[in-house]
Amino acid sequence: MVSDRQKFAEKVKDNAVPDLGAMGLEIISFNVQNFVDNNEVIENLGIDNISKIKKISRYCQGRI
Repeated sequence: MVSDRQKFAEKVKDNAVPDLGAMGLEIISFNVQNFVDNNEVIENLGIDNISKIKKISRYCQGRI
């Protein structure tokens, strides 16, 4: 989701178009402004990457 916003946007549109079309509506354009994740799955996706970045940073600063 986070790393490939275009693909995510296409999937959202593909899922929404039939329902909106049944109501006589169409999507001209849209922007994903925010993700809400009550299970913190999205937030936890980056934990491993953040840990690696912090470790590299400490190493580069000579703190390891």
